[in-house]
Amino acid sequence: MKVGVDGVLLGAWAKVGNAKTILDIGTGTGLLSLMLAQKCGAFINSIEVDLGSYQQAKFNIENSVWKDRISIGQISFQDFCLKSKSSFDFIICNPPYFVKSLKSLDEKRNTARHNDSLPLDVLFKGVSKLLSESGRFVLIYPFEQRESLVKEAFNHQLYAINELIVRGTEKKKPNRILVEYSKENKECLLNDLIIRDHLNNDYTPEYKEITRDYYLSF
Repeated sequence: MKVGVDGVLLGAWAKVGNAKTILDIGTGTGLLSLMLAQKCGAFINSIEVDLGSYQQAKFNIENSVWKDRISIGQISFQDFCLKSKSSFDFIICNPPYFVKSLKSLDEKRNTARHNDSLPLDVLFKGVSKLLSESGRFVLIYPFEQRESLVKEAFNHQLYAINELIVRGTEKKKPNRILVEYSKENKECLLNDLIIRDHLNNDYTPEYKEITRDYYLSF
């Protein structure tokens, strides 16, 4: 699974603040870890269950200038939760989200896209355990499954404090939501974003403003 808009947008939107320790769940190619390393001086733990993706992420990280601040491990999130004795100031995840949908013949693609390997309740349970008391957790998810996010966050005492609702164009329905969670229950900021102008298909100024640090063409 190569770099896509979901990952770039999540990494660009995430505000790590003064975080000293970061966990990247299901790092894939290492994209989010490398993006966050550019934003702060935190130490980043990246985990990936798929061997091929882990090897790609390891190669990308070891050939970056931030290699001394990023640790990459091949392990499932479930096993990591059982073994970890640390808490994290910031947790980020671009999780698999297809539920009971038709799968391809490519098992690696299925692992990356379908939530069999990391159900939403397992993700929130683990994050609730690993997140520090003042920490933040961010993820991107299909907008149509927003109610599932609300349910699991409530079940695990995590509260949305920032939401970004995303549309492909102004003519389309929302298709993604980015959410920032905290253990502190306070007012949630709500914003929206349109990625492309429906008239000329160019990226909108708002999308460019969020992501310009990561696109050479912007």
